[in-house]
Amino acid sequence: MNKRWIVLFVIVAVASIVAGCGGGVQQPTAPVAPVGPYPMTITDNVGRDVVITEEPLRIVSLMPSLTETLFALGLGERVVGVTSYCNYPKEALAIDNVGGLYDLNAEAILALEPDIVLAGKSSTVQEVLDVLEANGVTVVVIDPQSLAEIEDAIREIARLTNVPDRGEQFAAEVHSGRNAVSREFAGVDLDLRPRVFILLDTDYLYTVGAGEFLSEMIEAAGGLNAAFNQGDGWLLLSEEVLFELDPDIIILTHPTQIFANPSWEGLQAIANGRVYTVDGDLVSRPGPRVAQGLTELNAVFYRQ
Repeated sequence: MNKRWIVLFVIVAVASIVAGCGGGVQQPTAPVAPVGPYPMTITDNVGRDVVITEEPLRIVSLMPSLTETLFALGLGERVVGVTSYCNYPKEALAIDNVGGLYDLNAEAILALEPDIVLAGKSSTVQEVLDVLEANGVTVVVIDPQSLAEIEDAIREIARLTNVPDRGEQFAAEVHSGRNAVSREFAGVDLDLRPRVFILLDTDYLYTVGAGEFLSEMIEAAGGLNAAFNQGDGWLLLSEEVLFELDPDIIILTHPTQIFANPSWEGLQAIANGRVYTVDGDLVSRPGPRVAQGLTELNAVFYRQ
């Protein structure tokens, strides 16, 4: 058999096989479209446009409030790494710990092979975030600084993890909880609301001034921040200034022997027994339990 007949035989044989398998020659198929909303581009809280190529199933959370939000959205099983400060819910304590604010371990995070890392704004961990991104890890900064931004953060986390309906529902629940607290003091005139001083340190008079989340929490719970006019941000005040402010209420975010200082007996908050210890995590974390924090503050502000 010469070469021409061999080639012809092969062509006929191949055509027969194709016809038998599909009833004719199959046309090329179109590329399969990505499942869900991916790839998506989001703008994070430091103004970066971040591309998320696929649904993140392995998540490392570098802030307690972000960890709480992930669990509140039913995404706890996706969380593979947390910080040493992530203590709620209790299930978070069993997840691999990648360090804290000052000892974050980039190698430990990379070993977890995360699809995404959720982080807050922090100059102390920026070097670690740079290492992660240099190794191809997607990093998204989500760091709400106000009550309204908490709800936005919940929606954003839900959107990038492909559970947007859960995000809308839970953000609405948080908003409803905030409104419920507001109704508790709606009829109280501004000049009758208690002036509140939050003591953040056991050794020094650290408190919060204007422009901070904790100051907004005081106001949203029905109080007035006694240190509001002392400056913006976190403040270190003198004992003299504290006596000038002479707040109606002193709030502690941790147990301390405040009454052991005899010079403070002249403060009306101490003289009237209006010093309260609250759950520091509830009132200082801009996360999904914020309504509980407001409820706790409101309860002590208007305790009879």
